[in-house]
Amino acid sequence: MSYISKTLGQHEIVISSAHFHWLYWIGAWLALLSLGLVGVGFIIFFHLWVTAATTEIVVTNHRVVVKTGWLRRYTRELPIRSIELVTIQQGFWARIFGYGRLVIHGSGDADIKIRPIANPLLFRKAIENVSNPNPDWPMNAKSTP
Repeated sequence: MSYISKTLGQHEIVISSAHFHWLYWIGAWLALLSLGLVGVGFIIFFHLWVTAATTEIVVTNHRVVVKTGWLRRYTRELPIRSIELVTIQQGFWARIFGYGRLVIHGSGDADIKIRPIANPLLFRKAIENVSNPNPDWPMNAKSTP
């Protein structure tokens, strides 16, 4: 049972989850194959595998949760109502291959920095759809002269 499923509140549902890009695994396998004979490659591969296997990145209808760690758990949670800005950091190759880093800025000093994930635009869209449930609101507002 995952951390997220254990900590869901009443009437809280998972909207979207993110995962590492396939290039993350290419790097892990290259480290294993090129440095595996020395033993360093195995250590690097094991570290990357444990990181990917124990990381959960989720948007629910109430919060954004990033959980990492296996023996020691580290979580960052930000309520949807306190999210002010979501930025995407993508270089040239990240745009070509479809991965990027997200930074979710909350009110005050609350920021969540997410490691490079696959489809960062889709994940940001999920956050924005939950935080702004009615996207037509500005167009429906009547202006007074």
